[in-house]
Amino acid sequence: IQGSPVPGKAEGPVKGVVGVQRFVKLADGSQGPAEASGKVFPGYYISKVNGQSMVGLEEKAVQTAIVQAERPVEITFTKPVVLPDRSKPDLTNMSMRELFKKYGLDEDTANFIGHAMALHTDDSYLDRSAEETVIACQLYGQSVGRYGQDSPYLYPMYGLSSLPEGFSRLAAIYGGTVMLRTDVDEIITNTKGEAVGVRCGDQVAAADIFIGDASFFPPDKSVKTGQVVRSVCLLKEKIKGTAGDSCQIILPSKHIPGKNHDVYVSEISKSHAVSAKGTFIAIASTTVETANPSAELEAAIKLLGNVQERFDTVTDTYAPATDGKADRCFITRSLDATSHFESAAQDIMRIYRHIFDHDLNLDKKIVEEA
Repeated sequence: IQGSPVPGKAEGPVKGVVGVQRFVKLADGSQGPAEASGKVFPGYYISKVNGQSMVGLEEKAVQTAIVQAERPVEITFTKPVVLPDRSKPDLTNMSMRELFKKYGLDEDTANFIGHAMALHTDDSYLDRSAEETVIACQLYGQSVGRYGQDSPYLYPMYGLSSLPEGFSRLAAIYGGTVMLRTDVDEIITNTKGEAVGVRCGDQVAAADIFIGDASFFPPDKSVKTGQVVRSVCLLKEKIKGTAGDSCQIILPSKHIPGKNHDVYVSEISKSHAVSAKGTFIAIASTTVETANPSAELEAAIKLLGNVQERFDTVTDTYAPATDGKADRCFITRSLDATSHFESAAQDIMRIYRHIFDHDLNLDKKIVEEA
C-alpha cells in the first residue's frame, strides 16, 4: 500500500492521519492482503497497528510502527465519513450553500446538518467554504459510538464539577496548589506591564503565565459580548419523543419566530448521578436578544412537558480584549448558550496556541512520565 498524509484542516487536537493512496502489486504481480480483502479502498486511513492508535502520527512514524510491529501484524483501516475526494465537488472553493444546492437538499435537512451535526450557531456558515462544515460532520460521525455510546456526546458522571475535580487532582500530582473560595485582590505587574504575580489578601504567588475567567482580571482586560439566559427545570418524566435517559436538543433559530440565535436543551438524569431516581434535569439556554430573556426560551420549555420547578438566570458574557501575549494574562471567553461545549473546547485550544505558539495535539505526550 502506498500511503499519503491526510491533513485535518479543522482546528482540533487530532492533526492528521495516513491514508491509502493506491495499492502496489506484489513481486509476482498478485494483490497484497489489504487489496485482496476487498474491504480496504483508496481514501481509507490507517487507524491502528496491532491495536495501537496511529491517528495524529506522521507517515514515517506509521511506517516504522508497521515495520517494527510483532508478527503477524494486524492493521486496522478506517473509512472516513466523507472520502477525501477534492475534485468533485471542490469543497475548498465551494460554499456550503452551493453544496446543499448541488445535492438538492431541502431547508429542513440543511438546517439539521448545519446546526445539529456541524454545530454551527448561526447561518453564516452557508456562505463560507463547504470544507469547514464537511469536516465538522466527519467529526460528528466519528464521535458516535467512539466510547460505546449511541450519540456523539459525552457527559461526566456526577455533573460538570467532576472536570475541575479531576484537574485539581492532576494539579496536585504535578506540584500544583488549589485554593478554593479565594478572591483575587490584585494582578501584580512589572514596569513593562507584564503580569508577574497575583495577590490574595496578604499572600502573593509569582508565575510566568496567568489563565483565568474575566472576573479575575481588571475590567479593561475584557469586553462584554452579550448575555445568555438559562433555565434549569426539574421534571418527573423524560422529554416526550426522546429515547434513553438523556438527550441533546437544538432548535434552529429559523424555526423560532423573532430569534436570530439557536435555542439549546440538554437533559440529564439519575444515570449521570446528578439527580434522584425519577427526576430529570433539563437545561434550556439561548443568547439574549430582547428585554424579556425568559420568554425567548418558551419554544424549549413547551417541549419539556410538565415542569415541576424552574430556575432562570441571565449571565453577562465576556471575551478577552487582547490575545494575552503582551501582558501574559490569558483570559477565557465566557461560556456561551451552547450545551455541547464545543466553543469551550475551542477556547482551550485558542489559549494553548497563544501561550505556546503551536497547536495542541492530544495524540502526543505533553508531560513526560517520571
